[in-house]
Amino acid sequence: MSTLTSTTTDLHHLSGIDIARAVQRGLYSARDVTEYFIARVVALNPRLKAITHLDLDYWRSQAEAVDSRADKGVLAGVPVGIKDIMNTEVLPTEMGSAIWQGHKAGNDARCVSYIRRDGGIVAGKTDTAEFAVHTPNAVVNPWSAQHVTGTSSGGSAVAVAAGMLPMALGTQTAGSTIRPGSWCGVYAMKPSFGLIPRTGVLKTTDTLDNIGFFARSVRDLSVLLDILRAKGDNYPGRDVHLATLGQPPAGRTWRVGFVRGHLWDQAPAYVHGAMEAFARTLDSLPHVEVVDVALPASATQAHALHRRIYNPCLAYYFRDELQKAPERISAMFMRLVEDGRSVPPEDYKAALEEQAALSHDIDPLFGTVDVLLHYSSNGSAPKGSEPELNMDLNLLWTLAWLPVINVPCFTCPAKLPFGLQVIGPRYGDYRLFAFIRHMLESELVPQTAVQAVV
Repeated sequence: MSTLTSTTTDLHHLSGIDIARAVQRGLYSARDVTEYFIARVVALNPRLKAITHLDLDYWRSQAEAVDSRADKGVLAGVPVGIKDIMNTEVLPTEMGSAIWQGHKAGNDARCVSYIRRDGGIVAGKTDTAEFAVHTPNAVVNPWSAQHVTGTSSGGSAVAVAAGMLPMALGTQTAGSTIRPGSWCGVYAMKPSFGLIPRTGVLKTTDTLDNIGFFARSVRDLSVLLDILRAKGDNYPGRDVHLATLGQPPAGRTWRVGFVRGHLWDQAPAYVHGAMEAFARTLDSLPHVEVVDVALPASATQAHALHRRIYNPCLAYYFRDELQKAPERISAMFMRLVEDGRSVPPEDYKAALEEQAALSHDIDPLFGTVDVLLHYSSNGSAPKGSEPELNMDLNLLWTLAWLPVINVPCFTCPAKLPFGLQVIGPRYGDYRLFAFIRHMLESELVPQTAVQAVV
């Protein structure tokens, strides 16, 4: 078995699944892959700061364990970045907080254990905002050091965008998977709410927290969803929904809803132009019809509704940290907490009922269209600092529990990336993959994300 070097194979340009299949076929070992990506991380991380915790001996020992397996698993030898709000048995879990520095959970979150079960390797913990909220973190956008990454899951997005790792896990409570995917130019997915177990992952809310992931191809996203989602005899209804809603239109045209929405004017003109041109091109494809879709009136209240759920949960779930070490908590986080404390319990309960109603209001749209299209962010990454409140529709889809995928197919006039967002009905996750495959066959979107040159 030959040993890989950077002169023989550019592994960082391959998808995770291509790497895994090559290991399965014996073209090279998991240890070869490990040494290749260790070299990438060691070279790039001092500048990009995407990975906060790295144990090279642990990484290598996992690779050796994969090499010793007869069944190497679907992710055979693929190094995966783990957002640092997910428990890991060996690496620290600090949640972006000064309070939790050096903390070791001593166990793997369930999603992490699923990665390892299928032959994937915990390569390192990726940078996150304080408690995965809004406080700016250290990670650097590989497309431009002057532009932000999208704070909460920015480390995971950057690790994939720069070719440091083929795949990475993130989370989303508003837009923290899709927006970094958009700003860093990689494929990213937030599945339907509740599909992926959150055991061993920091909780910020009960009805908004989602586990998401980043990769170089939509095929990688599909494999990650297969590996991470809860399935089997304990989830029969969910499996039926996923199978039924995942089917592409049988013998008919794809009906695609083009959403502008009440925040359309918040995006710059180049976003409008890119979206409208894309919709026209898509509509010209065989077996696709694009129609304008209006959101229900309740969608206009999404930001206010999110605040009435999110901020009170921060005040509740972080009460121990707030009591023991308020001086080690950022001013931005404290502002959100103080606002959350001002929301009466009865209003929080009413907000949860309004969230369910909003989801029901949006459901009928998928009786007339198969998927929805919108942009993933208000253009490319902002320069300097990220707004505390992003006026895009990401939190609307999160509130409504819908699956969404960022497709990295646009650039702004300054050549920085931003993405197309494809939205499906709840449990229509596999429908999104089928639709994106149709666009791939028509060469309308990229097979793999364009990698940042670093």
